[in-house]
Amino acid sequence: METGTAIALREELIQALRAHADWKQFLYDSARRRETDLPVAHIKSHSCCRFGAWMNALPPILRISRDAREVNRLHEEFHACAGAIAEMIVRGEFPQAHAALNGEEYNRLSVELERAVSRWHMAAA
Repeated sequence: METGTAIALREELIQALRAHADWKQFLYDSARRRETDLPVAHIKSHSCCRFGAWMNALPPILRISRDAREVNRLHEEFHACAGAIAEMIVRGEFPQAHAALNGEEYNRLSVELERAVSRWHMAAA
């Protein structure tokens, strides 16, 4: 029988995957539309997003698990990369931003984060 904690953890991880996809689309759309009024500091900070705040609020026993540490590390790295792209957009460097959005680092971090969240989700079952 599953505990309420495991069910809540799995649901939050599903929401994290959805939010990750939404943020990727937001950044891509911002570059495409040439929107230069972006919250760069917010995008750079892994703890400003809903998932980051949730991660920081986890009980220590969950936060120190191998899966949680890996997700947190990748989440931080992804936000740093996305923040750098947001800075390019704000500066009007649209070709560079598009190249970075389609580039190896951004996409590698995105895929690694999605996989780590999925592994954590499966382990919580």
